[in-house]
Amino acid sequence: MKDMADTGKLEELARPLAEYLKENCHPHSAIVITAERTAVVETVLSMPQDGVR
Repeated sequence: MKDMADTGKLEELARPLAEYLKENCHPHSAIVITAERTAVVETVLSMPQDGVR
């Protein structure tokens, strides 16, 4: 990351997305943002591997 010091700006930008998830999606949803796209993704199944915590 180029500038880790500006976490306040990242929090400001992320807050509306977190609200969107809370109001429109279920708890297994997440938003992934890249330079090319923004996606709402859903975890269908997730469990730890044996011996990995």
